[in-house]
Amino acid sequence: MHGGRRATGRQVDQHRAARPEVADRDSEGSAGHVWPRARRFSAADGRRGARHRAGRSRGVRRCDEQGAGLAVWRGGPLVSAPPRKSRPWHLWLIVVVATFFMSVGLYDFVMVATRNQAYLTDRYTSAGVEYFADYPWYLLVLFGINVIGVMLALIVSLWNRRAAMWLALVSGAADVVLLLVTIFFRDRFAAIGIGLTLQDIAICVGIFVLAEYFRRLAKRDR
Repeated sequence: MHGGRRATGRQVDQHRAARPEVADRDSEGSAGHVWPRARRFSAADGRRGARHRAGRSRGVRRCDEQGAGLAVWRGGPLVSAPPRKSRPWHLWLIVVVATFFMSVGLYDFVMVATRNQAYLTDRYTSAGVEYFADYPWYLLVLFGINVIGVMLALIVSLWNRRAAMWLALVSGAADVVLLLVTIFFRDRFAAIGIGLTLQDIAICVGIFVLAEYFRRLAKRDR
């Protein structure tokens, strides 16, 4: 082993037998070379497996929170089913009650548009009949957008809340313009009375409240 000569296997065995502490150190060195690396690999593999399982559980919880209800594992990331749009009981209640009240407005629009004298005489005073006798076409258009728009919004809300929101907003905007024009330029208070005018204003506010309700439902469905 000294003097530049290469030791044979027999000489190495003799040297280790003469000095047992060298043999122990060599065996420890070889063990230290193999086993710590194997332990590090096992620990890293366990951490990756834990992160993988945690990711899957977070994906499932996220799908549940969004109302998907189902998550499909296809050998890759989770693919969640699209959320199902529900029809809560309060939506049905609002649709039924609002449709009943707005149907009265729709009937009123048809009678005014057809100049039904019997209806106008029974419902309004002589000043009101004269007021609707020369009702201009552009006010009839605003009146029709108002009542037909909100009726469509109520029906569409059972399937598409966002579209119902926009229909209600268009209906409310038409009603605002109609009220402003008839109050400031056609003497609405004197023609049809303060009570009916305040009632129409309340209906206009209710339409915007309905639009906000549909907006919240649409936001929840996303």
